Amino acid sequence: MSKCPHCGYSDPSAWQECPSCGQYAGPEANAAPPGHNPYAAPTAASAPQPTYGYAYPPAAMLPTSGKAIAAMVIGICSIVLYFLGFILGPLAIGLWASARNDFKQIPPSYKGQGLATAGLVTGIIGTLIGLLMVLIIILTLAMAAQSPRHY
Repeated sequence: MSKCPHCGYSDPSAWQECPSCGQYAGPEANAAPPGHNPYAAPTAASAPQPTYGYAYPPAAMLPTSGKAIAAMVIGICSIVLYFLGFILGPLAIGLWASARNDFKQIPPSYKGQGLATAGLVTGIIGTLIGLLMVLIIILTLAMAAQSPRHY
């Protein structure tokens, strides 16, 4: 019966790596594990790591808010499709408001505040352009109705 010199785990089978601590514990426990080159230069993985304090956990990668992306895309469409700006612009502003509520959660669950802000700005511009187009159409129709007809 063999015993691990590192943790004391005993196992009747002939094993080379201790199933308890993962250290090499074969017949020659103080010898290097198979495949180990004692003359090789130490690597960063084999170098001893400092053991002081606690490490910070890795930063979480937050997904981008779909509402923020949609607000920006619809806001841009409200400018490009200016004849629909008075419909698409307020929709982009509403998506911005909905995305803003997602960003206020603690801890944050989404990123993309800049996209949402771009959706707000383009939505406002698209709304103004759309309303201007509607005003121009109404004024043009009113002027055409008042002009004398010459046949």
